[in-house]
Amino acid sequence: MGTFADSDSGRLFYHGDSMRRVFRDGDLLEWKGVPASSLRRGDVVAMAGRGRAGSNIVHRVIAVSPDGVSTQGDNNRTPDLWTTPLDEMVGLVVAAVDANGRKRLVRGGNRGRMSFVWHSFRRRFRLFFSAPANMLIGMMFWRRKLPAPVAVGGMMQYVVDGRLVAIGSANGEVRFINDFDRLKYRI
Repeated sequence: MGTFADSDSGRLFYHGDSMRRVFRDGDLLEWKGVPASSLRRGDVVAMAGRGRAGSNIVHRVIAVSPDGVSTQGDNNRTPDLWTTPLDEMVGLVVAAVDANGRKRLVRGGNRGRMSFVWHSFRRRFRLFFSAPANMLIGMMFWRRKLPAPVAVGGMMQYVVDGRLVAIGSANGEVRFINDFDRLKYRI
C-alpha cells in the first residue's frame, strides 16, 4: 500500500474547535508519513483540502477501510460525512507544540480511542447537566429582589416583566406562584 503522504514529515498550525482539549488554537502540529497499513482507529490524521477554503482538517480515525478512513473530531457530535481516500491524507499527527514551545506527544491507537471516548463522555455530560445546573446556580446564588408589590383587592401582587410571580397577604406572608420563582427571587 505504501505511505499516504508525499513527504516523510511536516508541520502545520491547528485552528478550530473540533479537537479542542487535544489541541489549542495556534498549536504547531508535527506529522509524519507512515505506511497506510499501520493506520489504526484512534490515530489522529491530517487530511488535505477538506476544510474551509481548501485548508487541512485534523481529526481522529474511527474506521479504516480499503476505500480510505472515516474520521471524527473529538468534540464533534457526529462522524465526518465523507470517507477520505488515502491519497488525500497529509500524515499521521505525532506531536503538538504549544505557544510556549512545550512539545507533547499525541495519543494514537488504543490510547487515542480512550481519549476520544473520554472527550465524548465529557461533551455529553456537559450537554446533559449544564443547562439545569446553570439555571439552578443562577437562581440560588444570584437571586433577584422582588419589586415593590401592587395592592389589588386586599392582597399584594408581585409582578415581574408583566408576569405574576408571588402573592402577599395582609399579614406579610408571601406565596410564590411556582417553585422556580421561589428559587429565583428573594423578598
